[in-house]
Amino acid sequence: MSELSYEIRDIGQTASSSTAAAGAGDLAALHAELLDHSPLVLMGPGFVEEFYYTVLPAEGYISASVAYVDGKPAGFIVATGDPNGFMSKAMRRHWPRISMILLKTVLRRPGRIAGLIEANRIQSNVKAENYGPEVGELLSFGVLPEYRKRAFVKASGLQIGADLLSRATAALAAQGKTRIRAIVDKDNLEAQFFYRGQGWRVGLADVKGWSVPTMEFLVDLPAAATNNPE
Repeated sequence: MSELSYEIRDIGQTASSSTAAAGAGDLAALHAELLDHSPLVLMGPGFVEEFYYTVLPAEGYISASVAYVDGKPAGFIVATGDPNGFMSKAMRRHWPRISMILLKTVLRRPGRIAGLIEANRIQSNVKAENYGPEVGELLSFGVLPEYRKRAFVKASGLQIGADLLSRATAALAAQGKTRIRAIVDKDNLEAQFFYRGQGWRVGLADVKGWSVPTMEFLVDLPAAATNNPE
C-alpha cells in the first residue's frame, strides 16, 4: 500500500469557519452512515447538520474530531464535558431556531417525532443519574468499515479508532474530567471488544431510555496534578 495522507481535525471553538463548515457536513454524513438508528439521525438532517454539528461545537457544548485518510472522512468522535445539561442549555439558548428546524423536520416526515421522544427520554435518564462535574461522555463514535479491516490496519499502520479515542480523552482530561462514560449497544460486540482493549470497563449493565438494549463503559483518568506549596 502506498503511503497515505492522514490527519485528524478538531471541529470546535478554535476551528476556522471553513474547517467548521466542512466538518459539520462530514460529521453529519458519518453519523448518518455509522449510527443510522440513533435518535439524533431520526431527528433529521436539518437538525443534525444545521444545528447540532454547527452550533454546539462552535459554542463549546460538545467537542468533535474527524479523521481523514487521503482527504476522505474515515471516522469521527464526539464528546461533552456536561452530560447532564449540554443539550438542554443549547436548546434553551437557541429555542426559536431549533423550533423552526424541528417543525420543518416533522412536517416533512412526521415519523421523525420518534427521534425527539427518544432523545428527550435519554436526556431525562441522564439527569436522573446526575453525573458529577468530574464525568465526561463520549456521545458518538465510529470508523467506516473499510478503515477497520485487519488488512487495512496492517498495511497502513493506522489505528483510527484508537487515535480518535485518545483525542477525545485528552480533550475531556483538559477540562478536568477524571471519568468518561460511553453507551454501547449490547449487540455491538466489536465496540465492546474495542473498549475493553483500550482499558475501559463495564459500568451499568443496562442503560435506561434507549430504544435498543444498551450498556455503559467507563474509564478513569488520572486526576490533574496540583501544586500544594508547603
